[in-house]
Amino acid sequence: QLPFPELEDKPKTAYKTQAVLDHLEEIRRSGFSPSSLTQYIRNPFSFYEQRMLKIQPVHEISNQLSAMDKGTIMHKVLEILYQPYLSQHMKISNYDKMLELLSNTLDSVFKSTLQNKEQRTGKNALVYQVMKEILKQFLITEKQQVSDGDQIKILALEHDFSKFVYVAPLKKEIQFKGTVDRIDVVNDTLRFVDYKTGKVEAVDLAFSTWEEIRTLPKKNALFQVLMYSYLLNQDFKYNTVIAGVIPLKTFKNDFLAVSQKENIRKKVLLQIDESVLHYFEKELFDLINEIFDPSIAFQEVH
Repeated sequence: QLPFPELEDKPKTAYKTQAVLDHLEEIRRSGFSPSSLTQYIRNPFSFYEQRMLKIQPVHEISNQLSAMDKGTIMHKVLEILYQPYLSQHMKISNYDKMLELLSNTLDSVFKSTLQNKEQRTGKNALVYQVMKEILKQFLITEKQQVSDGDQIKILALEHDFSKFVYVAPLKKEIQFKGTVDRIDVVNDTLRFVDYKTGKVEAVDLAFSTWEEIRTLPKKNALFQVLMYSYLLNQDFKYNTVIAGVIPLKTFKNDFLAVSQKENIRKKVLLQIDESVLHYFEKELFDLINEIFDPSIAFQEVH
């Protein structure tokens, strides 16, 4: 029986009883996703509630699209549009075709996501238009890059993975699993890409010290894409590898690459090599070690 904490005003705490530790063992075998680990970084107690007790936050029953719905729709539309061009160098004509299909694709994904009858009324109609414009702008921007001479090849879309990693401090194998939105090659540089429909800025993809990625919730997007790079570096081998996000919240959706700050003014693009993977591994192992440490309770963070 997993303990359920008392309801008080002070921060909620769940202690790691034997039942909790047994449950962590189950998750160790079934798999931690990057999003579950970033949830722990944001709030260990909500990780405990949602990932272990399976208590989901209460969502109001509404005919309006949630932020999660918007993310799901935009990811799906891009997956459908790009699918025919996997492993090919993108051509201007490919983008023309995708722009032509955008309306119908968005329409059908929108309808299948929102099963109710009030699909395109009120606020949803506005959200629909904004999504359409953002996706259109994204395709136009990338088409322009190709037109300017950039070579773009999409290697994978919505790429599912699961890997067992031996975590030395724990002396245990841990399974990690997840889905990378896009893996591509742009001008001989391999990129691990996450589409973000929430607010994310270049500053969120930059860090000074390695421990920031394990301790600061603002660096969650950065943690996720570095984790993809760490877990998939053997599957997609390239001389130059970078990681980052493409924001799909505004009409400016340039790729934001992970960078490291050298000083207050100077940031350098983080090329993912053996030493970067080594530093990331240390932070990942420290995080996993903390999650499994019986003496560290799941404490609520306000």
